Amino acid sequence: MLYFQLTKILRAAKAKLPSVTVGNTYTPKKPKDLKSLTQSYQFLSKVAKSIRLLHKTPTLYFSQFESKWSSYFIRLNNLLSTYSRTFSVPIILLPSLYEGHTDDFVDLLSKLENMTLLLRGLLLLKEKEFQASSIQANINARNDNFTNDISTFIESALSRTRCRIVLDRVFVDHPTNPVLHTSLDTIDREVIDHFQNFVPITSSPSSSIDDLPKR
Repeated sequence: MLYFQLTKILRAAKAKLPSVTVGNTYTPKKPKDLKSLTQSYQFLSKVAKSIRLLHKTPTLYFSQFESKWSSYFIRLNNLLSTYSRTFSVPIILLPSLYEGHTDDFVDLLSKLENMTLLLRGLLLLKEKEFQASSIQANINARNDNFTNDISTFIESALSRTRCRIVLDRVFVDHPTNPVLHTSLDTIDREVIDHFQNFVPITSSPSSSIDDLPKR
């Protein structure tokens, strides 16, 4: 009888009670140095694109470019200093953009494209290292959860998002003392008691994570 009542409550709950969505939606947080490297690469690509445009159409150059280049120049030199190991050959940039106008910005563009290529290689390497470390960290966390926190393990192992209803009442159809529980602690105890004592277990749980099927 309790199972029948619980089924009715669950059916009604799906339509009326709030739900909590859980699933394998974890996104690893990038370290600060990788974020900084990504931003530096994006900035360098932006500057190279601007100079490439000037190289193709030198007539676009005018004095207002100088004020913008002055801020670029400072940041580019900081970038050269920060990633000096990546730029094995010393790179000297022009303090004035006008000086690059004499050769239609060919030399400046060559330096910026070389810097962009080298920094992109470093970025790809660091991203692969971060990906590998994140995968290993997740594997370690999964193995630990399998032993110490099976609920978290189940949620993180899902291949799709699932919805979990939140019960705010449980009716116990006792023959002599039926009662409707609304206390969250009591609801938890009754639900756990039901599934531990009234729901049949058709298979024994795996003792090790290695015993689980592939899918």
